[in-house]
Amino acid sequence: MSKDVHGTKVTVEGGTVEGRSREGVVSFLGVPYAAPPFGADRMGPPQPVVPWQGVRDAARMGPTVPKGDYPPAFRRLFPEVEIGGEECLNLLKAGGLPVLVWIHGGSFANGSNSVAACDGSALARSGVVCAAINYRLAAECFLFLDDCLANLGLQDQVTALEWVRDNIAAFGGDPGNVTMAGESAGAMSVATLLAMPSAAGLFARAITQSGAAANTLTAEQGLAVGSLLAEALEVPTTRDAIAAVPQDRLRRAASEVVTEVQLGTAPDKWASLGLRGLSFAPVVDGTVLPVHPLDAARVGAGVPVPLLTGWNRDENRLGLVAVNMLDTVEEFTLLAGAAGTGLGRKRWRSTAPRVPARPPATCSRRSAPTGPTPFRPSSTPKPASPGMPGPPGCTASTTWRRPTTTASARATPPRCRSSSGRRTTTAYGPSSETIPRR
Repeated sequence: MSKDVHGTKVTVEGGTVEGRSREGVVSFLGVPYAAPPFGADRMGPPQPVVPWQGVRDAARMGPTVPKGDYPPAFRRLFPEVEIGGEECLNLLKAGGLPVLVWIHGGSFANGSNSVAACDGSALARSGVVCAAINYRLAAECFLFLDDCLANLGLQDQVTALEWVRDNIAAFGGDPGNVTMAGESAGAMSVATLLAMPSAAGLFARAITQSGAAANTLTAEQGLAVGSLLAEALEVPTTRDAIAAVPQDRLRRAASEVVTEVQLGTAPDKWASLGLRGLSFAPVVDGTVLPVHPLDAARVGAGVPVPLLTGWNRDENRLGLVAVNMLDTVEEFTLLAGAAGTGLGRKRWRSTAPRVPARPPATCSRRSAPTGPTPFRPSSTPKPASPGMPGPPGCTASTTWRRPTTTASARATPPRCRSSSGRRTTTAYGPSSETIPRR
């Protein structure tokens, strides 16, 4: 087993830090890039680093930001790391020349740079300086009350990028050769940073994995979330009142909001969010984020920055399997979802050639549907994927059929919200369709 070797010192904004060397990689952990966001600075813009005296030990992970638990169905899939302390706006680095700044995922409500997936040692061995950052989460950063303070988590990320620009050379990195990368909410952050004037020039390339620029909230949606959160806390809908709530209580209330939205346990309550599944997210506030990221892209914002983007083919199964919903998805559900995201029936068909299938009657509590198979000329059963078994009692050789929509289901058009917030009606008759198209 390799031993950590101490003795590597670097001077950065705030003072001197001492890292560790392990298996040829020099790491500096828990280095603050902003002041602790507590006390008078709680729920406010990030403030400059507080200088320290002497040499700061950077051989251990720094504190994580306050956050609640994942919804119950996902907790065993995403183990959280909790490290106490106030200097939670920190980053970790490993040495090289090109620089990669990593933003973790977690639905803007969970995660940290301390989880194993954020360890950049492998890239560092290839000659890359890796900086994985923490940023404030949930209500502590994405609470929107239209009070001239918005998107504090994005402001944290910009502050971290500015710190990298000003300090990364001390670690052997090139401040002019920075790639911004993230996964899930981290990828959504990267896509949003491309549209933010305050982030312009802070990175030269961008990588987004499993996250889209469309995952933002309108000001009206942000206000609705803030109002309902204040109602749950039984306090006035003001920043001062919510900031005065003890941190543990606010964290629990925010976690309950995330669970309700992601698992759909209170659909009427959160109808204003449509099908986004995110209660705390970047808000198009007109200042920090002047326009929607997609609108910014259409007029050329971020064009000088090359973008590498990608998804996993079946990644949406994560949200279906964990909550035992894989066998409930029907054409009716998919088309309602398509309407909610602004996709028409024809566009949905072209972008989603494979429909998650329902198991046969022997493996389902309900009877297998009958009738023609939608969007497929043949109703020949498809074998289940060996890597994705069906519900309990099914095996990898179980046959799965695409779901069908019965006449009674077709007769009742749903009421959906388009991405612009307009309510739309979808009819499923033989040739009628009123799903709005972009």
